[in-house]
Amino acid sequence: DKYEVREAALAIEAYLDGVKFIIAGCVGNFKVSMEAGKIGYYEFTFKGLYTAATDTAPGTQTYLSNVPPILESATFTTQSFAAVISKFEWSPNNVISERPSVNAASGILGFCLTGRNPNGSFDPEFETVASHDFFAKVIAGTEGAVTITIGTVASSKTTFAFPKAQYVDADPADRNGILTLQVPLKFNQSSGDDYVAITQ
Repeated sequence: DKYEVREAALAIEAYLDGVKFIIAGCVGNFKVSMEAGKIGYYEFTFKGLYTAATDTAPGTQTYLSNVPPILESATFTTQSFAAVISKFEWSPNNVISERPSVNAASGILGFCLTGRNPNGSFDPEFETVASHDFFAKVIAGTEGAVTITIGTVASSKTTFAFPKAQYVDADPADRNGILTLQVPLKFNQSSGDDYVAITQ
C-alpha cells in the first residue's frame, strides 16, 4: 500500500535553563506499556526539523490535576477469555519516512507517515487446551477481540479494544515459578483502518 503525504504534524518545544528549543513538523510513533500494580505509560518517539534555539523564559505552566490510574482491578479479555496477565504492550509501529528535497535549506523537507504494522504482546498464565487453546489458535491464525480497560474514574479511564487480534506465537516462560506464555500479537484491520478503538 502507498500512503499520501499529509501535513498532519506538531511542534515540540523544550526549555532548558532559559533556552527554548523547537522541533517543527514532528511526526512519530508511540508504545503503550502497562504492568500490574503500576501506572501505564505512553512512550513517544518523534522525528522533525530543528529550529534555531532562542533565549526565552518558559512562562507560567498549568498542569493537569488528573491522577494516572494504576493497573489494578482492570478488565482484560482475549478472544472471549479472561486470561491472567501481568503485562500488556502495544504500538501502531508507524513507519516514519524522511522527505529529502533539494529546495529545502537542510536538504530535508520533513517527515511523513508511510505505513504501520500494529502489534503488541501479553504474558498469560499457562492454560489447559479446554480452557483456551493458545497453540491451536496460533496455528490456525485465529482472529478475535482483545480488550483491556485501565482505571475506573471517568476522567482517568481508558479502554483499548482491538477487534481482530491474532496470536503470532505462544512461547512457554516463567513468572515467579508460575508457568506462563509469551504471546506476541498482530492487530489486523476490522474495516478501513480501525485496528484499535481508544475510548474513555
